[in-house]
Amino acid sequence: TPPSRAGMAYSLRTLGYLNMRAGEYPLGLSQLLQALELCESLHLEGALADVLDGIASIQVEIANYPAALETAQRQLAVAQRIDDKLRIANAYNNLAVIYHDTGDIARSQETQLANLQLARAIGHVRIECMAHINVSDTYYLDGDCATALEHAFAGLDLCRLHGFGIFAIYALHLIGKSYVGLARAPEAVTHLEEAVVLARRLAPIPTEAFVLVTLGDAYRSMQQFDQAREYLNQGIAVAGAHNNNFELARGHQLLSTLYEELGDSSQALAHFKQHHACKELATRERTDLRLKVLQVTYDTATARKEAELAHLRTVELQAALDEQARARAQLRELNDQLEQQV
Repeated sequence: TPPSRAGMAYSLRTLGYLNMRAGEYPLGLSQLLQALELCESLHLEGALADVLDGIASIQVEIANYPAALETAQRQLAVAQRIDDKLRIANAYNNLAVIYHDTGDIARSQETQLANLQLARAIGHVRIECMAHINVSDTYYLDGDCATALEHAFAGLDLCRLHGFGIFAIYALHLIGKSYVGLARAPEAVTHLEEAVVLARRLAPIPTEAFVLVTLGDAYRSMQQFDQAREYLNQGIAVAGAHNNNFELARGHQLLSTLYEELGDSSQALAHFKQHHACKELATRERTDLRLKVLQVTYDTATARKEAELAHLRTVELQAALDEQARARAQLRELNDQLEQQV
């Protein structure tokens, strides 16, 4: 019945989103695609926008950016159609991430600034905080560390005021990176050390590794090589414990640079080789994940087509049966008429 189908749609949406957040992308996508079909057929517009949000996020994770862009644009269109400001903001955030990851930093920045204004207009503090942090990252990548610092501090203020602990780690990390970019490494160290403490308190959330690696780089920029080596090795150890090959690659790359500055070419070369090995592993993992997710997409699309064909065959069969029934009725009527004439 429609109520039970609607309940199934909402349940699949929630399960898919939770599995997406937990990193179970193939399972999450399978559930979200099932929810998508139900939401479309039942015209559940709000749930449809949420489902598209989850699907776009998974597509970004596997770097399928053309599909992610199409999904996020559709998500935005649905959210705008029902004039849901919160869902519009979520769609803008997805679009900004896609622009960011595909190298269109200016457009990502523009989208995040628009999202910042929208979040303030609707009074949604969490999205306002996220927008400050995300736009800070775009300014950092664009080389404008001063403006990046302003937005990172604005995000951090909101984190402290409203208790957004995880967001605070990212804000502190951006503050640290921006200070390093401004050649103010001692101030970077202060904020990065605060981020490390917060990341450890919020364990097992795996944010500690990238903060430790950046902290090691900050000490390296001050030529305090012992502290730099200690923090880089800590970051590599934490990254290894979480199978984070991306941060392992970054940590080994920075250790290679450090040893090169110390004139130890043997160690520099060893870490450079480890950097490339970890980078290849990270690429292979993403490729494997992408194949698994794409297989789910293909299987779901195939099952949907088969269901549509089966439905079509059922309709055609029923039409043929109805035609036979009409023919039999006409034949009976003709027989009755003949018997009456006789």
